[in-house]
This record gives sequence, structure tokens and C-alpha cells, in this order.
Amino acid sequence: MCRAILDGYSLGETDPDTDTTRTICDISEVENPTLAKYEGKFTALRDESVDDQGVFNMIRDITMKPDITLFIVERIGKRPNKPFEVGDVFSIYRFQTDYPVDGYESNGFIKYEPNFLQNGAFVLNEKVAA
Repeated sequence: MCRAILDGYSLGETDPDTDTTRTICDISEVENPTLAKYEGKFTALRDESVDDQGVFNMIRDITMKPDITLFIVERIGKRPNKPFEVGDVFSIYRFQTDYPVDGYESNGFIKYEPNFLQNGAFVLNEKVAA
């Protein structure tokens, strides 16, 4: 899977939504965090033919329709082809797919950009237990 995703992806927590409502106890402007937010963005390569059965089209097949709920797991500090072990650190993000975008460049690879909508909770920097 790592061969299909281009470098420069974004996955993680972002700045929370805030509320600037002031009460009579506030001396000046306030900004209180409300909802935690996260994002997931990446660009993947796509096979030339949509019928090819490779890893490039697998990402497209999983994310090509809107309203599909999926979880993206990020493991910190390990190669993707290594099995999980006790003590490994990971994060999990729940998304819902939106309409994807195909990208084209002259004499370049065909690119595919799935769109993810925040959908529920996320877990940050947990460790695999025994």
C-alpha cells in the first residue's frame, strides 16, 4: 500500500472548533475549544486501466463512492510490512468517504485523491497491549 500513496500525506488532529461567547466573568476576548477535529488527506497513484487488479486500484476501489465509513490506522515508527507487536504506538481515525478527484499531468502518473470527511471519534498514540 505504501507504494501507491505519494509522500506528503496529512493525517492527524487539527485545531479544534472554538466558541468566542463571553460571559460576565470574562475580562477580555475569549476563545474556548469546543469540538476536537482531525483530517486525512493523501494523493495516490492509479493504474492506467481501471480493470487492473493492483494495489494502485485497490485504494480507488475502497474509496471511490461517497458515504463509505472506514478507519485509517497510523502506526508510528514501524515499517508498514511489519506485524503489530506489544508496545507499538498507533492512532486510529474514523472517516466517511466523499467524491474523489482524479489528477492528471502531462507525461506523469495518473493520480487519485480520495476525499475524507471527519466521522466520529479518533484515538491518538495508543499502545498495543498484550
